[in-house]
Amino acid sequence: MMEGINNPSVPYDQLVIDLKITRRTVSRIFVSLVEKGYIERIGTNKKSYWKIIK
Repeated sequence: MMEGINNPSVPYDQLVIDLKITRRTVSRIFVSLVEKGYIERIGTNKKSYWKIIK
């Protein structure tokens, strides 16, 4: 069940499982969204979440 889709603190690995795509693809998507200004990372590497800007 896609628990990671609506959770801003979901780990990449859960998105890989939920979306059935590679970890590298998830990483590329997030880099693209950051570059376009849609999201930003809030917090530290261990305890953080993605904030939607646009």
